[in-house]
Amino acid sequence: MSAIPWLFAAIVWLPVSFAGALGFVPLVGIIGISALFCKKELQFYPYIGVLIVAIIYAAITSLWSPYTTPLVDINFAKGDFNVRSAVLRIALIAIFGGIALAGVQKIASKPSQWAINTLIVSLVLQGLSLVIIMHNREAVYDLFEPLITDEASAILNLSRNATTFGIGAIILMSLIHNSKQYLGAFRGLVSAVFCFSTAYYLNSLSATAAAVAIVIAWLFMFLPQVCGKYTFRVIGYGTGVFVILSPVIFSVLIAVLGDRKEALELSFLWRVEIWSDVIRQTSDAPIWGRGLDALRTFDAVFQEGVWKGERIIPWHAHNMFLHIWVETGYVGVCLVALAVFLLGRRLPAPSEIGPNAASAACGLWAGCLAICTFSFSLWNDWWWALVVVAVGFVILLRNAWVDE
Repeated sequence: MSAIPWLFAAIVWLPVSFAGALGFVPLVGIIGISALFCKKELQFYPYIGVLIVAIIYAAITSLWSPYTTPLVDINFAKGDFNVRSAVLRIALIAIFGGIALAGVQKIASKPSQWAINTLIVSLVLQGLSLVIIMHNREAVYDLFEPLITDEASAILNLSRNATTFGIGAIILMSLIHNSKQYLGAFRGLVSAVFCFSTAYYLNSLSATAAAVAIVIAWLFMFLPQVCGKYTFRVIGYGTGVFVILSPVIFSVLIAVLGDRKEALELSFLWRVEIWSDVIRQTSDAPIWGRGLDALRTFDAVFQEGVWKGERIIPWHAHNMFLHIWVETGYVGVCLVALAVFLLGRRLPAPSEIGPNAASAACGLWAGCLAICTFSFSLWNDWWWALVVVAVGFVILLRNAWVDE
């Protein structure tokens, strides 16, 4: 496969992120379509089969879900065509993303390095732009006000922009973490400074989940040194257990917090309230789940306090693991956990993909777990598209190392 689609992805990373990150969805489609016409190695692994069954089951749950939505919304008069079904959008991303990732594995070392270098430039510019926004919010808002529909949209776009940088920064951090040639013995110190300074700025931009993600990602980058060839099995098995036990884990966490939860900042306190209510909902249909997008119908509101009148569950669980539990039940949870188990077994040993790719893969996995714990709906299409693109760049890191 040519590296041109991935060079394009690296170039548009900054503008797509700045515009609110929704453009990662068509970007995955573009890369996937381009990969269709190139030489690639399509192989079917057990985890793919289980993941397909999980997506099909999620679609089936819409039969008993209290929330109904059409597959697509077509308006010929206005020329509109929108994929309304959440699971159909995720399925399309899985299909085109899978094709894109199959194709990227065939890119040679030198073109892979070009794409990585281009991404580094984009990430540095994105980081600088976020620092400028942090210190000059009003001036930046006034500059782009003609392009912004309302202030709420601007805040949401900034949050997504910060999240995409958090994911991209994990790749950048992995390069720093292993830069023996340029940083030598100081690479660990420099990567730590980069990690915590980035986390500080992300938290200052109200992207707390991304801030937590990059710190956890940095810690996970040391796993290959500890677990060796079993690194991805350890992460895979651990993730699967976390998925299965998530209601227990978060119930214990909430119980331990007790009244001390009032000391949390408001965004985390609201998440604790959301999780408490979602966990209660899982007991109503534990085997089959409440159905696709059922959380959108839970309209209980706070009766008092700072959020009086606001919905306790604002459309989704703000925790993808609890989201899986409440909407797809034991069946969906077991399928997802099995897919993760099998993926962990399938991934090669760190020594087979090189230090940069190994660190980036561990960090990206951990960062995604953190963000999935605190943010976004399970059916958030742009998030999964971003993950596909990030995984593609991790594979490019592997490609650049293999032929060295």
